[in-house]
Amino acid sequence: MTAELGTILGLNAFVILSVVGLAWCVGRVEGRLIGVERSVERLQTDMGRLREDVEAILLRLPAKVE
Repeated sequence: MTAELGTILGLNAFVILSVVGLAWCVGRVEGRLIGVERSVERLQTDMGRLREDVEAILLRLPAKVE
């Protein structure tokens, strides 16, 4: 009976630690995804500003004469 109880407790501990480990990994991945999302938002903002700057420069260029 003691061996069976030890086996059951061991399996329960293994399952609990596995779930905790999985939750920890998911939390880390979620954190990284949030960081990537913020980086993409910053890049989109920078690209929008760059597009506006290029359009302003192009408007100041003289028209091509043929």
